[in-house]
Amino acid sequence: VHAFADEVLRADPAWRFQVRLAWLSISQAIEPLLGVRFAVASLGTFRSEGAGFDLSPMLEAGRRQNPRLPRHGVVAFFTGRPSPRAAGVWKQGEAELLGRVLAVRLTRGEVASRVLAHEVLHLYGAVHVNPEVDALMNPSGRSLALDPWNAAIVGATRGRALGPAGIEAIKKHKSAYLMAVGGAAYLVSKAIKHATVVGFA
Repeated sequence: VHAFADEVLRADPAWRFQVRLAWLSISQAIEPLLGVRFAVASLGTFRSEGAGFDLSPMLEAGRRQNPRLPRHGVVAFFTGRPSPRAAGVWKQGEAELLGRVLAVRLTRGEVASRVLAHEVLHLYGAVHVNPEVDALMNPSGRSLALDPWNAAIVGATRGRALGPAGIEAIKKHKSAYLMAVGGAAYLVSKAIKHATVVGFA
């Protein structure tokens, strides 16, 4: 894991310890499921000031300020900026589906982060479940348990390397993974003859 912290999180002198401990906590919690242990290989910094409160602009600021991201492993951007109290939908975390980059809000001293576990599982293909299912992949839920559908998805992709090998895992297990928006989503939907919904993102 290559972790980057913004200036708000770095205001705490123990930020390095907090980030390493958060990854250790996640690693111990989901190792039985993934068969992977996460270790922080490098710690870096970025400035989120001026990027607003949404995670996407903060993530872009981190990438812009660190143009030579490591080619292998998870890249995690952490911010200490809380979600604003203003009306709107404010994400606590964001991850590339079957990718390797994520962004998470951490409060001062927080190490056992449900949001971090949720976002890491997106890297392994897990998707959001119906809001009525109290599971880890329900963003509004409180449960730390993984639902059976996502357990099957993660089980199929758990041996992948982070990056293009995710595609190979999908091919190997003869799975289909579709994601589209707008007109592309309409065209894709017309080509589907049969489907079973197991989750949504």
